[in-house]
Amino acid sequence: MLGLLIAGISGNFQQVHARILWSGETIYIRSNGDIDWRPSGASPPPISTPDRVHYDITGDITTTGYGIVVERDNIIINGNGHTIKGPENVVGIYLEGRNNVTVMRTTIREYHSGIGLIRSSEISILGNHLIENNYGIFMEVSSNNVISNIRIGVITTAESIIESSHEEAIYIHSSSGNTIKGSIIESNYRGILLSGSDGNIIKYNTLRNNGERGIIVGGSGNTIQGNTITANGAGIDVRSPGNTFLGNTIESNRDYGIRLSSSNSNTIAGNTIRGNGYGIYLTGSNGNNIHENNITNNGNGVYLSSSSGNRFWLNNFTNNNVQASATMEQNYWNASYPTGGNYWSDCRGTDVKKGPNQDQSGSDGIVDTPYSINPNNIDYLPRGLYFRTPITVPPMTPLLRIKVSISSLGAPATAPPGSSISVPITIHYETLAPTHVLARITSGATEVWSYDFGSKDGTGDLSYTATFNAPSSPGSYTYRLEVGYGPSLSSFTVNDSRDFSIQVPIVAKVIIVNFAAPPTASAGSSVPVPVTVHYEIIGSTSVLVSICRWTNSYWDCVWGNPDSSVSRSGTGDLSYTATFNAPSSPGSYTYEIRACYQSAGRWDIMDRKTFQLQVSPPTSQATQTPTSTTQVPPQTSSTTQTQPPTSTQTQSSTPQPQTSSTTQTQPPTPTTQTQSPAPSPSPSQLPLSLDLTGLLLIAVVVMALIIAILLLRIRAKPPA
Repeated sequence: MLGLLIAGISGNFQQVHARILWSGETIYIRSNGDIDWRPSGASPPPISTPDRVHYDITGDITTTGYGIVVERDNIIINGNGHTIKGPENVVGIYLEGRNNVTVMRTTIREYHSGIGLIRSSEISILGNHLIENNYGIFMEVSSNNVISNIRIGVITTAESIIESSHEEAIYIHSSSGNTIKGSIIESNYRGILLSGSDGNIIKYNTLRNNGERGIIVGGSGNTIQGNTITANGAGIDVRSPGNTFLGNTIESNRDYGIRLSSSNSNTIAGNTIRGNGYGIYLTGSNGNNIHENNITNNGNGVYLSSSSGNRFWLNNFTNNNVQASATMEQNYWNASYPTGGNYWSDCRGTDVKKGPNQDQSGSDGIVDTPYSINPNNIDYLPRGLYFRTPITVPPMTPLLRIKVSISSLGAPATAPPGSSISVPITIHYETLAPTHVLARITSGATEVWSYDFGSKDGTGDLSYTATFNAPSSPGSYTYRLEVGYGPSLSSFTVNDSRDFSIQVPIVAKVIIVNFAAPPTASAGSSVPVPVTVHYEIIGSTSVLVSICRWTNSYWDCVWGNPDSSVSRSGTGDLSYTATFNAPSSPGSYTYEIRACYQSAGRWDIMDRKTFQLQVSPPTSQATQTPTSTTQVPPQTSSTTQTQPPTSTQTQSSTPQPQTSSTTQTQPPTPTTQTQSPAPSPSPSQLPLSLDLTGLLLIAVVVMALIIAILLLRIRAKPPA
């Protein structure tokens, strides 16, 4: 359908249409794709289709009944900017029981509902202009639909505009999974109303100058994000639990920015709430999380009535006529240390202390004295964006009506991966009224253990052993024990905390199962060594297999497995064929195969095996002797070259242990150059023409070679 939609846009956007006016009762797109109309005797309406998929409106339409009734799925209706106008008791474009229909670039006005969806899904309403209808868009028992603007061409956008509706611009009832985005909703009686509708998304819309409300939320799991909501009778009216309001700009609304009525467990975060009658207004609403908002220049920043267990932290209360007010139910105005509470522009306090109770020397960005709204609503850790030395410090209420502290903590220093960790703790409490004493252990943002000791009154000590599982990966882990009070673990005021660390070591076994090292190799040749290791690892770490050579003073590693950076766990075998070059000098060399695993940034050797390698001279040197092609006495050429003694012309490039300057000899008759040295001839194979002088010369050369080889072996003696 997306490809069809793009084709429909590109095929029609460049056309210029005459303002054809058609009047009749109703137009139908039948289930078979036909276009029908009433009265049947009227002229054909300005709507056509080349393929029963794309339907183009080519002129303005006025109806006395429904505008267009859609009975077919999987189609695109493109209004091309034309207008459909009709009576206020019916629907402009009506879809019931439909799927995968797009309605785009159409102006619809003066109907009861501009576009009506009943039991329909996957409907796209894109770039339409709905004006002066009772309801701009009416949706009931419908899911996974989209209302949005639309990009046409490279830089042009067809805006989704809904204005001057007598009731709601968009009314959604008993519907889920719908998205409203990028729309301009202005000058309606109400903007968007969700009624009994869950899991919808309203984002990046502009709602302005709507008479009563910008958005009304009735339903759970809805997300209201990134909208600009300005100059309405009120901003957002929430009437249900479990919704999220994130990153909206809510400004200059007459009554309030956000109101929660009998609404629990909502999240209001990252919003700019400015210049409203009330910034945030809660009535009969409990357990909501309100954090990281800028609440500025409102008549009353936050007002709470008959609401408890709400949590406020990291908000900026700046220059509100009344920063916050509340009835006597208990709410919580700070997170645990060091996050702290909120910034209050009228907070007059110093920052010369630090710590959870602000009783240690040194500043920490938290004002040392609490900010009190009333005795049950206190920010114990108010944050200071800037600090002033107060002229006078008014008397403050006690820091804590209820005190819960950590008396002892017995965490182990180490724990094997995945094992059960036991942490004995003792808690001291002092309460002036019955309340639940609570404790939890966290690792970063993850809670690993929590416990409700039940309702306590007076003074006492509580002992308990917290248990949780160690991580499966080795490393050093930091945990935090927090203790405090509140009605339940989900509504927790922290009084004291203590950090502790546990080292989770690697538990690993790596052994060399077998290897096959050759006993000899030629100097400079490639030496293959098949090797297999077996590993058993609890946790996760890397395995290194290496081969090193002793060099009289240190081990020089000549090979390592190429996948040593791969993290391994469990049990397995690794097989490689290690290859390295033999030393260039003949002799006996000691090598060591090592099996290692990585621990704390280093390689720990778990197993090692040694082997000896006897390195002989290169093959080209060891076998070079006079060949049968050599004749004595030789003919001396005019060109002198450096060659091994008695060497015939060969193609060997291996460096020779000894060289001498000799005259290149050539036989008196052409011979074939050999690719490898020929074996030394036996006395019986010498040519009959060889005289006594030639025999003596050969004997001298052979003796010189034997002496040279013996000297080289003596010098290459391996280390003791």
